[in-house]
Amino acid sequence: MSRLFAVGLGLVALAVMTALERTGTLSGVRADPCAVLVTYLAFRFDLVGGAISALLLGFLLDVTAASPTGLHQLTLMVLFVLLRVVANAVQLDPGPKLWPVAAAAAFFHRLMVTSLVGLFSSGTQPLGSVWDAVWATLLTNAILAIPLLWVTDRVARRVHPEPEHLFLIK
Repeated sequence: MSRLFAVGLGLVALAVMTALERTGTLSGVRADPCAVLVTYLAFRFDLVGGAISALLLGFLLDVTAASPTGLHQLTLMVLFVLLRVVANAVQLDPGPKLWPVAAAAAFFHRLMVTSLVGLFSSGTQPLGSVWDAVWATLLTNAILAIPLLWVTDRVARRVHPEPEHLFLIK
């Protein structure tokens, strides 16, 4: 249960991102702290602990984004499983050094959500909004990932001193 600290960090990060979006500071750019946290969970924790945290982060994102129920839960779980496969294939230490992976994961999460919403709604151009601010979104998520991964790593090392992730390739 102590792995659920990422849910609290995700809630705080979502509150900050929502406040910045409401003030117009991030116009047209979608920062995704939950995808960054799921990236850290995939590289640091075991499958069950990371999956439960990813599901709870997806639920929080569904509630705060007013999206269809389960949309972000599904996409964050798919993202977690894909990142878990990458974590097993590539040995990277979790922490701020994961920022390029986290920025790419946040973009891929946005692409999955936009594709699923466009698939089940009629009369929309689903992928047009993804490509409108692609470079600004990647840059924003890369900048967001560094301090968020650093804070998450510090908290995780206090809760669990040793990573639970068992690398398949040493």
